[in-house]
Amino acid sequence: MSEQAGSGVLEALRGHEPTDRLLFSVELLDRIEEARSIDQRLDRAVEEALEVTPSERRALVLIRGGVTDIEDLSRELGLLEQATRVLIDALRERGFVIVTETGLSADSETEASAVIALTERGAATVDRSEAIRYRTADLVSTRLSDEQVETLSASMSQVADISSARQLPRA
Repeated sequence: MSEQAGSGVLEALRGHEPTDRLLFSVELLDRIEEARSIDQRLDRAVEEALEVTPSERRALVLIRGGVTDIEDLSRELGLLEQATRVLIDALRERGFVIVTETGLSADSETEASAVIALTERGAATVDRSEAIRYRTADLVSTRLSDEQVETLSASMSQVADISSARQLPRA
């Protein structure tokens, strides 16, 4: 395959001297993709057991965590507000959330704002979904040796330190 037919990554890197950690960086990005794949499998396990889609589960978790309005929920989910409204309507119809109108919104004198809250059923579903995810991850971890667990734990701590930085350096 010719360079022109590629993704453009090599072209984008031209003119920038790679650091001595480029190979590590490539491996890190590969591992991030693998972690996403594991997360997706955990989501499928929850979806099969509870009939809750990954977007629905994430919305319920965010609501339990204190996100109570459509705008903030849309931003956190990475969805348009209209898509979030459809998602919330589906959750409301299934008895997972309640939506109460509060009157005037903070930034508009004519629009009513809504507060989203979990029902008991919604909270129980979040708890069950988290239990499925944790139990599945626990079972997967039994495939690792004690040495692998120790190495992975140390690595995850370092990644957590990096990810907690307010801003990553930009290329």
